[in-house]
Amino acid sequence: MIGFGSGKVILCGEHVVVHNEPALVASLPLKTRVDIVPFAGQLIIDNRPKHPGYFPYKEDLYEAMALQIANVFHMGSRYSYVLTGNLPVTSGGIGASAAAAAGITRALCAMLKSPITDREVMEIALLGERKVHGNPSGIDTTAAVLDGVLLFRKEELVLFHNRIAASNPALPLLLVDSQKTTNTKETIAAVTRFKENNYALWQLLMMEYRKIFNDAMRAIKNFDMPALGKQLNLNQDLLDRLMLSCCHVQRVRDIAFQLGALGAKNTGSCRGGLVLVLGRDSEHVEAMTQTFRQQGYFVIDASANLH
Repeated sequence: MIGFGSGKVILCGEHVVVHNEPALVASLPLKTRVDIVPFAGQLIIDNRPKHPGYFPYKEDLYEAMALQIANVFHMGSRYSYVLTGNLPVTSGGIGASAAAAAGITRALCAMLKSPITDREVMEIALLGERKVHGNPSGIDTTAAVLDGVLLFRKEELVLFHNRIAASNPALPLLLVDSQKTTNTKETIAAVTRFKENNYALWQLLMMEYRKIFNDAMRAIKNFDMPALGKQLNLNQDLLDRLMLSCCHVQRVRDIAFQLGALGAKNTGSCRGGLVLVLGRDSEHVEAMTQTFRQQGYFVIDASANLH
């Protein structure tokens, strides 16, 4: 039996979404495929395409994730899960583990012929995702299951989501791997400590963030790329003040701005991982892609459909 889960890119709201702020996320036209096979000595057989510098520190965590999801269906360790598809594994930020969790959940549902809603898939996948990332918001697993650009908010016992546009063309995006592996558990914990130790400052930063969020959502609805680029850059400024950036990310941003990018920001775990770059149009994205590749960077076409 087969299941699929999509990758994602966070347009704004990394980490603050864990603390109940709204975020904007786009599911990617790239998916992880999961095939269920008889147990082959390990739960996860990982044949996904990988960034050349990928460091497999999550292998044991993926095993725990698969077992957690299998236990929901009372399947234990009877089967192995083969991961393939066209969603690459990078240094962090593309939602690869959430895509795998969604794929495993859907594959088990298909095998057991169990009727299940998208919301139930998201909730079960999130149980598995917690084995990898500790206390994630659920934004990755939501985007892994649904398509489009979504408003997401973590509310008490509920993952709230809503598609914010229906008929615009694809956003001119590319993802550039900063070549520094990131660790989501560590960065989530660091932001929580920042909030606890600097609560008054946190409140001021969240006031700023809510304006960034509202302006970014308006820009997407209007397909106003210069306005969206401005909000991406403001969101990066906020990430900097939360101590979530690094020199690897800034180097990618510097190159992007030299190439005329409208916006560039860390996306996902931060402190490394992927950098989201917004171009003027698809031709501009293609030109920037070629230049980044010539400079040795791993680049992914992240054009996100709003359909």
